[in-house]
Amino acid sequence: MHDASTRLLAAAGAILVGISLLIGAAAGLAMTNKIDADGAVLLSAHLAGLMGAFMIFGLGWSMPMVNLTPAAKMRLAWLVIIPNYANLIITAVKAFLRVHGLDFGPTGGDTAIFVALNILVVLPALAATGAWVWGLMRKPA
Repeated sequence: MHDASTRLLAAAGAILVGISLLIGAAAGLAMTNKIDADGAVLLSAHLAGLMGAFMIFGLGWSMPMVNLTPAAKMRLAWLVIIPNYANLIITAVKAFLRVHGLDFGPTGGDTAIFVALNILVVLPALAATGAWVWGLMRKPA
């Protein structure tokens, strides 16, 4: 029997794979000029989504080994799910804005994407990874 956090992770990972496949189709449309977006960045979003799903599935697989309370496991699950979905969404949006968002840029779009990626993706993903490792390394009570 799997707990609620493991089922949540399985569902969230499967949904993220589905969305990533749709973004991959959009990348093909952009690369053939059927939609107005940066196809290479949409392809990045597609791959980011698939990699995020693998991270979500990895946490789901290892959740029985994570020594945290059920409530803490649920918080950890959300702390992994949210940045991976945010990464896919923000990267797809930046393909349509045609900005990179790697630094405070010359346009407001670059700066907004840079800030959004750091606040919604980088910092929560680092926190989630730290909590995940901590939960794996904790000795059972």
